[in-house]
Amino acid sequence: MNQGALFEEPKRSVVIRVNGKPEPKGSFRAVMVEGRPTPIPDNSKSKTWERAVKLAAARVCSKHDYLPFDRPCAVEITFHLRRPLKPKFRRPATKPDYDKLVRSTGDALSGIAYLDDARVVEAHIYLQYTDGGEGADIVVEEVTE
Repeated sequence: MNQGALFEEPKRSVVIRVNGKPEPKGSFRAVMVEGRPTPIPDNSKSKTWERAVKLAAARVCSKHDYLPFDRPCAVEITFHLRRPLKPKFRRPATKPDYDKLVRSTGDALSGIAYLDDARVVEAHIYLQYTDGGEGADIVVEEVTE
């Protein structure tokens, strides 16, 4: 047994449940506004999802004085997506793409669960069909160096 382990501080973590339809953060397209190109997101629904993530995270994270993390952290996100009537696969291996779901969710957690998404050094992402409510379960845990 490692005697140093007796005195190590336990890892701190936070668990967040977000209800609602997970929406990907799409690409941006340029629109001319007053003669200047202005970036507009392809998916306007991503703002609704990001707002839901921010609200859920703020409710949970405000109860912990060690948040937002300003050190390396790991993130695990399980997205629960509505099962189509005739799914092509047993698991959601179709759109929306996992990386765009992570982008919208991860950006929304910045400044609330972790100081900046650059602090995330490890991520585990799962997509599952659900017959119940859509949403995401998020775990953010500090990584000891």
